[in-house]
Amino acid sequence: MIGAPEAEAVDASVLVAAHVRTHEHRALAAPVAAGATHVIAPVIAETWSVLRRHIRLPASEVEIALRGYVGARTLVMPDATVYDELLLRGASIGLAGNVHDFVIVETARRAGLSLATFDMGMRHLATSTVVPLA
Repeated sequence: MIGAPEAEAVDASVLVAAHVRTHEHRALAAPVAAGATHVIAPVIAETWSVLRRHIRLPASEVEIALRGYVGARTLVMPDATVYDELLLRGASIGLAGNVHDFVIVETARRAGLSLATFDMGMRHLATSTVVPLA
């Protein structure tokens, strides 16, 4: 897709859209996800959950898709200090169900990676790290 934004990593909203043929944002998500060079580890767990629970793909299909995706990229793990930061700032920034977003955004920020997302709620968690797609 010409003009698709580039990002070094994507969140689950982009990875799900890229893997679901009928997703309304697939045309934008697929090239962005394909161009990512890194995977933030918690994104894999969140994507697995969404593809199984909401999209209802068989576990075997999810496993194959995500194994292929992760295998072609550098895996970035959050370290303990990300969770320390979560415990220090979580209440003051009003984290709730978006706690995993904080871990993903903070991991990307600390690794110096841009992170593509469709989730506009992530904007208040990040600085220039987040690349909004829609």
